[in-house]
This record gives sequence, C-alpha cells and structure tokens, in this order.
Amino acid sequence: MSSIILELQSEAMDADTNLGSLLRKSLAVATKLQLTDWIAWCKCELNGYSGEVNIPKYRALEGELKMFNPYNGVWMQFVGLGPIKSFCSQSIAEVQELARGNGMICQAVSPEVYSRISDVITPPKLILQKTSLVGILDAVRNTILDWTLKLEADGVLGEGMTFSQQEKKTVMKNETNYHIGTFSGVLGNISGGNVQIGDYNQIEAALKSAKIPEKERKELKELMSEFPKASPDKRPNIVARGVAWTVRNAVSLGALSDSIREWFQK
Repeated sequence: MSSIILELQSEAMDADTNLGSLLRKSLAVATKLQLTDWIAWCKCELNGYSGEVNIPKYRALEGELKMFNPYNGVWMQFVGLGPIKSFCSQSIAEVQELARGNGMICQAVSPEVYSRISDVITPPKLILQKTSLVGILDAVRNTILDWTLKLEADGVLGEGMTFSQQEKKTVMKNETNYHIGTFSGVLGNISGGNVQIGDYNQIEAALKSAKIPEKERKELKELMSEFPKASPDKRPNIVARGVAWTVRNAVSLGALSDSIREWFQK
C-alpha cells in the first residue's frame, strides 16, 4: 500500500497539482497525527486568514498606491510614498484565481495610509504585482514539501491513509520540530475578527498589547461609552472623533483599527 506522505511529496513537487486538493490531503494527515499547528495552517490557507491569527511571512506584500483619474482614464501614482507594505489574507483558491487573471490586482488602503495622502479624486487603491501572488502559491507547496521531508526523515510515512501507533508516538515526541513557524515563519497577526467591539473591556487587553498609550485608551473608552447613549444629533460628532482616533492609532493597532472604525460607522 502506498504512503500518503510520499504521495504528498510527489504532489507538492508537481506544479499541476491543485493546491486546494494538496492542502485538504495535508489537513487529513495533520488531523490523524494531531498536529494542531498544521491543522490551523491548512484551514487558514483553505478558508482565508481572519481573527487573531499569525500570518506566514510569505504572505507579506508590497504595492504601489495609485488613484484612478476619471478625467483621463489613467491610474495616477502618489509621489513620495514609496512601496506600501501589506499582506494577503485570501483563501488559496482566491489567490490562485487572482494569479491566473488578466486584470489589475487592487487592495483596499488602510486608514493609516489614507491619512498620509490628500487631494483624492477617487478612493486610492494598493496595486499589487502578480509575481507576489505566484510567490505565495510556491511557498505553500514548498512548506508542505519541507514538512513531509521532515516526517520521512523521522520515519513517519503512513500506510495508505493510516499511521501506526509508533509513528504517532514519534510525532508526539518531536512535535516542536513540526511547528508551522519552523517552516514558514510568521508576519504578525490580524486582530479584531473575534473581538466583541462595543464593550471596551473586551478589547482593552488588545490595546495594551499593541502599546496604545493610556491617554489614548482612556479617550476610546469614553467615546465607546458615550456613543450608545448619545442622541441622533450628537452621534455624527462622536463618529468623527472615533474615526479620527482609529486613524491616529492605526499603525500600532493593525486590522483592529478597521473593526473599531466600522463599529463607530454602523
């Protein structure tokens, strides 16, 4: 009977293998071997990254900030900003489709970047290169290949879709060698997806972790407390102050700033 680990190696080296299928098979192996890091990684690649999840370094991107000029039909670049750093959180299926497409690849601009520009005609977009998306696809294949080579070196091959008790014990003994960070590293995390925005106490720990100054935290707490009680005529002012707060602290907060801003704007 064939080895699922050797099958994965062969498929990871074949550029024609569908990455969705490769990841689903990897998920099955990770589940059978109870490798929680790999289970989470496979699911994130299949479904997309959201919430407080570490982003692999290979999903870091750089793009050019541009604005479409409807008067002459040209995408205009903002002078003096240089490359803008971002990340790709889409599922691997979406990344594959974008990499195969012929159109321009655009990404929304963060509040922190938006605050640095002026004289905007249309909403600015971060224009990405397709080569960076191809790099993500290759990195996923390489990560699975490196992982299966390590399993093979430790004598974990599997028979068909099953693993022996000895193989499972070997994996448990050497579990730290299989942490996803060992193979791909991490860029950081996306905060906010699982936070109950509206109750300041739910996000205070995240604010402290992001090193938001006490004065800023106090202001946000007051705004979030004041907003639900405010009369309709006073709410626009609180919304404006809340949005200004998120723009001011966006660099430290990351994606959590988007969640807080959206709460004020609902």
